Amino acid sequence: MNLNRRPIARHTPVILLLVVAACGGSRPPATNSPSAVAQSVTIYRDRYGVPYVSGPTDASAVFGFAYAQAEDNFEQIEESYIHALGRAAEAYGESGVPQDWLNRALQVTEMSQAEYGQLTTRARQICDAFAAGLNFFLQTHLSVKPRLITHFEGWHVLALLRYRRYQREAVEMSSGLSPTELEALGTASFVGGSNGLAIAPSRTATGGAMLIAAPHRPLSGSNQFYEGHLRSDEGWRLWGFTFVGLPFPQYGFNEHVAWTHTVNNPDIADLYAETFERPSSPMEYRYGDTYRQARRWTAEIRIRAEDSVTTREAEFRATHHGPLVVVRDGKPLALKVSKIDEGGMLEQWYAMSRARSLDEFRTALARVALPYLNIIYADASGNILYVYGGAIPRRSTQFDWSKPVDGSIAATEWQGYHRLDELPQVLNPPGGFVQNCNSSPFTTTNGPNPLAANYPRYMFGPYDDDSPRAVVARRILARNARFTFDDWQRVALDTTVLLAEGEVPKIAAEWRQLHGDSHDGMALRPLVQELDRWDRHGRVDSIATTLFFRWEEEFFDEQGKPREPGVPMPRVRALMRARTALELEHGTWRVPWGEINRLQRVGPGESFSDDRPSLPLAGGPGHTGVLYSIYAKGERGQKRRYAYGGQGFTLAVAFGSKLSAASVHAFGQSGDPSSSHYFDQAELLSSNRMKPVWTTLRDIQANAARVYHPGALDPR
Repeated sequence: MNLNRRPIARHTPVILLLVVAACGGSRPPATNSPSAVAQSVTIYRDRYGVPYVSGPTDASAVFGFAYAQAEDNFEQIEESYIHALGRAAEAYGESGVPQDWLNRALQVTEMSQAEYGQLTTRARQICDAFAAGLNFFLQTHLSVKPRLITHFEGWHVLALLRYRRYQREAVEMSSGLSPTELEALGTASFVGGSNGLAIAPSRTATGGAMLIAAPHRPLSGSNQFYEGHLRSDEGWRLWGFTFVGLPFPQYGFNEHVAWTHTVNNPDIADLYAETFERPSSPMEYRYGDTYRQARRWTAEIRIRAEDSVTTREAEFRATHHGPLVVVRDGKPLALKVSKIDEGGMLEQWYAMSRARSLDEFRTALARVALPYLNIIYADASGNILYVYGGAIPRRSTQFDWSKPVDGSIAATEWQGYHRLDELPQVLNPPGGFVQNCNSSPFTTTNGPNPLAANYPRYMFGPYDDDSPRAVVARRILARNARFTFDDWQRVALDTTVLLAEGEVPKIAAEWRQLHGDSHDGMALRPLVQELDRWDRHGRVDSIATTLFFRWEEEFFDEQGKPREPGVPMPRVRALMRARTALELEHGTWRVPWGEINRLQRVGPGESFSDDRPSLPLAGGPGHTGVLYSIYAKGERGQKRRYAYGGQGFTLAVAFGSKLSAASVHAFGQSGDPSSSHYFDQAELLSSNRMKPVWTTLRDIQANAARVYHPGALDPR
């Protein structure tokens, strides 16, 4: 890891920068207080509480967006930053020590501070403005008592990006660490999935390209999404959504381009087995015919224990490859992670959000600063694009990079990064669509697709295969000649259960092997008939949906393999077990899916309960091929199952003579249970509907339920 950066300079205070920029001059005006910036910003809240933030500069709009986020979700914002800054143990006790340890080992703080010192002036203003907006919220809401963080700094934003993209996900997905080792490092998490679809004007009734963004994440905690729209007098027009705590939408659109992401799995981290073999010089490790000196440092981890906080000192070592994170077979393993020290994520997303054409958008992507993520794109000129994105190191093909490599061999060193034009991508295919549903880049469209033989195998992880959701997406996109915008919204919430199309006939075939007048045959006849009549859609009023998903749980194990290989008529046996389970839990197997699959919002420390209000949900688990993916679970003694992950936010965008968009959040904008926006969008999602996104200032103003400046005591 390269930490030999120039010292971080002292910078002009954020508020001064904001107001100077707002006034278009080089000298500060007489008033440069946070209140002056707040007065320059206007927040419009629509009937669902979604903030449309307007300001004279991009930075001032970010200031207002931070303030709006804090109004709705300050507790979650602070929690995200507690983890990102390596203070989890200080807040939550011993359970937070492993992730704080990894945070210190990766030197997230040092790298984020170093990157902050090298940002462009514009990017630094964005970071500072977000921190200033949060601080201004605390200054004007004295009743809000932070748990740990009483003052935010601009570099904190970069730490949160590193935490989200490296410590929480990329290390887990790409390093080759075992599940046990990951658990010991505190990195295990629900990865989930996502859908991204785009179609060309030739396939739409609007005459413009369309895009769908539908990420699948945990519905609560640091993964929940926040919707917002930013506009500035400097020409920034940005609509979309982001994870709570980030300064502007990372998924979204402006008047010219739209984009979304799905998680891919490029190999962006490697483990190097290092050789320390000199007892007299324990910090030296072998490299070729010589030895190098490892770097050693100590760091403190603060740990909460009841009403006090203790300090534990941890020692770390790093080779030129990276920090030593685990020991395997007697050798310490160094973790080398793609671009974790260089950073650049915020600047790339900002450039993407300001792009006005395909060329400008590709110029932004050429930074390859996002460590992973597919990009699905559409624009007002009618272009559609898919890119298998990532900062993918260039490596020798003679090694198996899915396993630790010998750190003493020079041939295992990375040789820079693959350029954008070296990554798999599809631009304006003749079929008129691109899609990615956490699926292979080689099955993006109906053809032509990139060819696997043209790319090194190490570029892709073990999960970059085709997915059932991708099969459904390609089929839907290929068969419809002209999508209206209403059609497009229905695609985003499509409930086709692909697995059922293949398995229901097999269930029926096994059942026919039974004697029709036998006891088991007669008992199962109505169940088989119910499945046979089913349209294979996971609707809330469907009994067959309930029966099939319960059968699927009985037939397949967690790895998706049949539970009873070699047993006669295993599908019929699973159907018998599904019927018995439903009758025990509900008194009958004739239970509509919406009675079981439910949406309920719970706060930190709360549990799902059949006694609390909830709403029915359509859809189903993504591994069965349902685009509208919902992952639900129930606890012992509960009859219902409650969504904990899946389609947390859905956005549909249509270019044409008029820019149109619609969206829906799984719950609502606010994390405050007393807010009217805590659960108000759930009813939309429950009925498979979306709400309009206002794209003109006239519509924003006409549909504003509240209009105010940050800090206003009596917002109107």
